[in-house]
Amino acid sequence: MQWTFFAWACKSDGEIRYHMITQEEYEQNSTEIETRKEMIKPIKGTISLHAITTDVHGQLVKRNTTCACKSCFNENGFDGQSPCGWDKVEVLKQPDPTRADEHVVSEASDELELTTYSCNKNDFVVAVYDTKCYIGKIIEKDLADDTVHVDFMIQSGKALQQFRWPNKQDRVWVKGADILRVIQEPTATGKGGRMFTVPDEVLNAMASYAP
Repeated sequence: MQWTFFAWACKSDGEIRYHMITQEEYEQNSTEIETRKEMIKPIKGTISLHAITTDVHGQLVKRNTTCACKSCFNENGFDGQSPCGWDKVEVLKQPDPTRADEHVVSEASDELELTTYSCNKNDFVVAVYDTKCYIGKIIEKDLADDTVHVDFMIQSGKALQQFRWPNKQDRVWVKGADILRVIQEPTATGKGGRMFTVPDEVLNAMASYAP
């Protein structure tokens, strides 16, 4: 069936070019891609970068918007002399062993520290959403675009110093940069165990947060 469609598509009018990929090739590449995803560490602050490549000498370059014109790419690959505004960058590991998972991206014009967070699925975190701090539990991570899926709690009690799960789930995808800190699992309190508390230092950090 796929060969019939491929033959028909190749004969159809238009400028679209088709390439036939067998099921075996698809499965092989799919496995390779999944393996690569496990090896790649996200870098905080790079979600806005749409184009990253290297020149023939291995120099890493970036651009906030994608450009694939002939001035940028030719038969030899990326042209380092492209006039389209590519910036040279370097990714350097921090020498401090206590920050082994952090990286720095430096440019000629400025230097920006980009940090990966060590939060994992089922971790409780303080996260920023709509300029406010909330406590929630990570239910999913997307390493490809450095985002996390958080199941948020709501503040409760007279002084808003307790938390509970809402009647209706409040789950939101947020950027990795919006995870302020990982915290211990909130402690259940009260007869029904439906209310939870967190250490004062967490409450103070939430109260002092300024966007």
